[in-house]
Amino acid sequence: MKNKHLTKRIIDNMGLDSVELVWEWERYFKIEIPDREASRMSTVQEAVEYISSQVKYSTQPIDTKRKLLDEFKNSIVELGINLSTAPNETIFQQISAKDYDIWKRISVVTKLEMPDPLTTGAFETFIDRIFPQKDFIEPTTIDRFIDLIAAVNYEKIIDRNNLQSKYEVMVAVMGITIEKIGLNPFEVFLSSSFTKDLGIN
Repeated sequence: MKNKHLTKRIIDNMGLDSVELVWEWERYFKIEIPDREASRMSTVQEAVEYISSQVKYSTQPIDTKRKLLDEFKNSIVELGINLSTAPNETIFQQISAKDYDIWKRISVVTKLEMPDPLTTGAFETFIDRIFPQKDFIEPTTIDRFIDLIAAVNYEKIIDRNNLQSKYEVMVAVMGITIEKIGLNPFEVFLSSSFTKDLGIN
């Protein structure tokens, strides 16, 4: 089934990266995305909007983001770290992105991977290593950082057979995109264009 869809979409002038990404969304959410709809998804937000309209949600939803934020706050308290978790506070002005010991301890306590702005995507070029092209460190608010934690841990925190909300669709779409394309999580925004910003053909 996968090869059939891939072949058809490549013939229809969808790039291989795009085809693979759409197929991964279909597989994860157990839906079928018509080529016409796929071709209209130019941004992450548009993909989230369409997919969220095709899935079913729990009748007794849990606030996944609030739960994740509480877990993050509790880890900070447990470790005795001085950090304001107000939504608009910037995370890396309070804890340096280079303080790997603290981030490792937070990761151990929460049992979650922490997104690292200093790690480039999987397909970083030699030139990128010599002359870094992007700075992902500032500004990253607590609110956005929680979303990125969710995205890089989507398989741990989301039960795809019992989706809670559109928020879970958003972080899963982001997480799958980051994982399959080899992006740094900090590159991905809801407004990101798949072709212009994320380099997906």
